[in-house]
Amino acid sequence: MKSSFQTKLRIIVLLLMILIIIESALIIHFVTKIPYSDASDPLFLIRDRMLSIEYIFLFVEIILGIILLFYVPIILNKSFKPIENVFNEIERGKLDITISEKYNKGPVASLINSTNIMLKNLREFDKAKKDKIIENRSRLDLILENINDGVIIINDKCEIVLINNHAQNLLGIPSIENNPPLLDFHFEGEILKYFEEAIAKKMLIPERKIYFPKIKKHITFKNGIIHDEEGRFSGMVIIITDIDLKKLYDTNVNNVKPKQEH
Repeated sequence: MKSSFQTKLRIIVLLLMILIIIESALIIHFVTKIPYSDASDPLFLIRDRMLSIEYIFLFVEIILGIILLFYVPIILNKSFKPIENVFNEIERGKLDITISEKYNKGPVASLINSTNIMLKNLREFDKAKKDKIIENRSRLDLILENINDGVIIINDKCEIVLINNHAQNLLGIPSIENNPPLLDFHFEGEILKYFEEAIAKKMLIPERKIYFPKIKKHITFKNGIIHDEEGRFSGMVIIITDIDLKKLYDTNVNNVKPKQEH
């Protein structure tokens, strides 16, 4: 089991304390062996002062060692706390953050500066990614609205992710901007069965021609599979072809009741 950084730091401080104590003990031991004739001997005075100084230094070193043993991890925690908070926010998906300049000092100053640069780069990358997604979505919408077929994209939860106007008008599906509807369409049973079969099997199924009374014509339903980056099933694309757009939109116009004049 790997030790944490704080544990390793405490071990290093503890080893230094042990070495200092051993060194002081050896000095005291050899100083006490200095021979002298009596208390008036200068060697006795020197020995006595050396022992006093060594005892004082030993006491101070032990106190400092104990303080370092318990206080240094607290200092490090306090120094790294802003960086920890930043990464917690990144984990939640929030990138519009930065570490205050008041923390940009001390032993972690360069790390804090690097973290702020990283956040700036992440924000720029995230913006570029979103702009690219919006651009591709706009391009896809433009393509879907300028083809003569109906297109519906459904995810693996049977929710409509994307649908063009032809499919909406044909199937009577409301707007999906806020709440993507499930496959609970109120239209011909055969059409709903085709959708449900495609989603349930999660594989390509043969195209099917279904008579649609709304335009008094058989229309063809085709399908395609959508996979995610790991190759797992994530949805289906349903293509509706052979639509008589003139009849479809003439029918919609005829179904609109004129307003009564007062």
